[in-house]
Amino acid sequence: MSFFAAKRFLKSTSFVTLLSLSLLALPSCSKKADGSDEWNEFKSDLSAPSVQSNIQQITENAEESKSEKLLKSLLSSLPDTMYVANLEGASVLLEPNSESVKIAELPFNAPVKILGIESETEPFFVKVSVPRYLRTNGNDEGYIIGEMLAKNKNPLTSLSSKWKAKNLAEYLESSAWKKTGVLQYWIFNTDGTFSLYTPDSDNKTTGLWKAVNGSSIEITRNDSQEAEALRVRIQDANKCVIGSDYFESKFSLDSLTPDILDTPIAYSTDEMGYTLLEYAALMNASESFIDSLIKAGVSAGISNYHEQYDEYWQGKKAASCAVSLEWQDLADYWADDFEYLYTAQDIDGDGEREGLYCFKDGRKYELALIKPNAKKMATLYLNAPSSYDKAKNPYCKLYFPYNLSEKKLFLRIINPHFSDSLFVVENNGELKTIYDENDSERTKKDERKLLFSENSVISLDLESSFGVITNDNAKQYHL
Repeated sequence: MSFFAAKRFLKSTSFVTLLSLSLLALPSCSKKADGSDEWNEFKSDLSAPSVQSNIQQITENAEESKSEKLLKSLLSSLPDTMYVANLEGASVLLEPNSESVKIAELPFNAPVKILGIESETEPFFVKVSVPRYLRTNGNDEGYIIGEMLAKNKNPLTSLSSKWKAKNLAEYLESSAWKKTGVLQYWIFNTDGTFSLYTPDSDNKTTGLWKAVNGSSIEITRNDSQEAEALRVRIQDANKCVIGSDYFESKFSLDSLTPDILDTPIAYSTDEMGYTLLEYAALMNASESFIDSLIKAGVSAGISNYHEQYDEYWQGKKAASCAVSLEWQDLADYWADDFEYLYTAQDIDGDGEREGLYCFKDGRKYELALIKPNAKKMATLYLNAPSSYDKAKNPYCKLYFPYNLSEKKLFLRIINPHFSDSLFVVENNGELKTIYDENDSERTKKDERKLLFSENSVISLDLESSFGVITNDNAKQYHL
């Protein structure tokens, strides 16, 4: 399974991804073809006077039903992120009142962090976090009429006849556009400037740009006084043709700087379906940058930053491990009998992390999970032939993902140049194997990352070039 396919599946099944990333290939709802008998019969029925007199009332009822349906859906499962569904954009108001002051204007298809439902009467309002690049006068929260939002991004596989220059401009501004098959980026800034460049080189062109209409732009390079017209053909929400060149939305290491937080690019997803926070996790960005992305409301997706994200946005629930472990008392000098394996997790929500240890008496198929302050120990039982062999210098890592529907504890054991194994802790400390792979064939330039969805684990072997993910091998394991 490709990572793109795995990610699309995950994001369609996890509660987080009632939000953005269902992803780029959502089917659109359309009328039946004009040639169908059912459709022709329906058109004929509409000509009846009794029907004609009630068309306005029928339309009003349909609109009310749509609004009520969306409200009911949001109340049952409020998504983390929603998208502006109105082609003209959506106003963010200071108060949940149609007459309130407008504090920002969100463009069509823009993702927005959802903070709650403010009212359940028509029109109902959704409380949102205003993206950093649109904040003015210190207003970082506001309200949008619910009808202006949708749970899924419009895939833009076809364009409305009302698609205008404003929509094209917002579309180009929302992503970093990488030329297909070439390491070259085109960035369209909201201030009317552009840069066309190759990372880590002197190959760079700058200038001014503007959208002329819904399908063309005009650019003026700084080294030329002549304006140049370019046609833009939109293939979908993440792919387009500018002039004769094909481009796709793609993040790079150049994107992982604080400057991007004040642009719409920070809130987008790329052609692979990554959010910038997910991409930053894969590329080992700095903790300060990760923290800035979380505070900006960039979706955590299936990254490993859910705990920090939920904690900041006050959505963290008391999390404790779903398995039952047998805890035993330890003697006062218990540390003489164990060796700490440099990994720990707070699996019972008591604020203290339980550490992973091995026994110094040479046990091959047992490890210990220890509460140092309480002097309690639970034994974890490895499955033979998977064993903890100190002679092979294994590396251990505990995972306690906060986005799993059922909180589970995982243990990963890596024997360099030998094997890579992942286990989930079952009741009474039994370790059930998720995967146990010979690691010698995997080239050492790859880096394996583990991500967790609501009900599965994905392992990714990543390759990158100039900070751009160029290849990945994704495997999905259902829990």
